[in-house]
Amino acid sequence: MIKSPVAKSLYNFVELDVSEIGNYPEGIIDICDRQVHGLIVKNFLSQEDISRVVSRLTRKDPFPGSPFGDVLIYGPALYVCDADITQYCEEAVDFRKYCRQLFSGGADFETRLTEVLGAMSGESAR
Repeated sequence: MIKSPVAKSLYNFVELDVSEIGNYPEGIIDICDRQVHGLIVKNFLSQEDISRVVSRLTRKDPFPGSPFGDVLIYGPALYVCDADITQYCEEAVDFRKYCRQLFSGGADFETRLTEVLGAMSGESAR
């Protein structure tokens, strides 16, 4: 179980640097078991990667190759879908490709997320 410093807060969040994820092999399980409310992982991406992506997202024009055309959008929104989420699922697939473009030249976001969450999923602790 994750031990966090006692703080007078409504929520119990644990802040850690990405280099410390090995110290929290059951972090996701602890969230599910309500031992903590969440984990704040700092330095998930390098500052260089963040700067590159931010510069691409703050353009005045849509990112070249965006599956959303001339609309400056960061991804499909599930909350605007009706009961049939087929269109959302199709756009989500397109967005994954678009996201890889946004993060090109640095760490692949999806791969990095899988690595970090996997390290805290409890699999290695079993």
